[in-house]
Amino acid sequence: MSIFDEAAPMPISAVGERYWNTVATMGEPTVDEIRYMHVIFAQTGFPYSEVPFGQPFQRRNGSAVLGLTPGYLMNPLTRRLELQGLPYGSIPRLLMIHICNEAKRTSKRSIDMNRSVTKFLKDDLLISPSGGVRGGLTAFKKQMNRVAATPMTIGLNYLTGRGGRGAATFKPTPAIVEYKVWDEDSLVDKPMWHTEVTLSESFFDGVLHHSVPLDDRAIQALRKSPLQLDVYFNLAQRLPRMRGNEVQKISWARLREQIGQEYAELKMFRFRYLQALEKVKRVYPDANITYNADGIELRRSKPPIPSNLLLPFGE
Repeated sequence: MSIFDEAAPMPISAVGERYWNTVATMGEPTVDEIRYMHVIFAQTGFPYSEVPFGQPFQRRNGSAVLGLTPGYLMNPLTRRLELQGLPYGSIPRLLMIHICNEAKRTSKRSIDMNRSVTKFLKDDLLISPSGGVRGGLTAFKKQMNRVAATPMTIGLNYLTGRGGRGAATFKPTPAIVEYKVWDEDSLVDKPMWHTEVTLSESFFDGVLHHSVPLDDRAIQALRKSPLQLDVYFNLAQRLPRMRGNEVQKISWARLREQIGQEYAELKMFRFRYLQALEKVKRVYPDANITYNADGIELRRSKPPIPSNLLLPFGE
């Protein structure tokens, strides 16, 4: 068993438990329960577990490849640029949803985290914004630093007009191009700190025009497992875009390349994926996905968020 595998399903938080208990009668979400995330993080994602310090990471999904490289941040206490590790686990996934949603909601590249992060800490991460749980805040700050520091490279493969193969590489850039922390004491003991992030123009444009609408109630129910989150994200962006009677068959080996490359054994990945899928189908019951000994089969499905509920900026 690898460090990515759990001996048993991770316990659901009090918030998540509330949604599991009512999932059968949830109905349509309200506008306030809709979240948006850049499509690249619905197609690919962060590592599930910590990558050895200083090493890069790649995740492939179909024709798209996301490469993550460790980056530097200026430490106002030491006055030095310090290398950060790569983000991993559930926290950076929830954090990117929060950042993308704020950018979408305000239509602004710069986000004052102080104005928005208190509710995020309390409702999404179950961390008190005012003392008493320093361990949880420390983990959040570490992942926040890593997300801000990490440059991304996006590679795309495509077929040329003459049947050949081409490739395009987008210039490495972090999603966050400016990260301001101007209260030195906040890096030591204070539970809250003054932080502002500014998204790169290309990433911000992607958030505005290529975001995937998600149900926050589903996110809360799945929030303890990065694999469950990735399965939900992937199906939410993929199934509604399929053509009428199209059937996509994906072998277990191919699926592991896309969403579970950290699993050394295919058998273990299949077991964990099916565990995750069972949870995801409870919060996304319209997902038309079946499986057999060879792999999974995908068919066009209703999106988790009906189009009539999307705000004008989400259309």
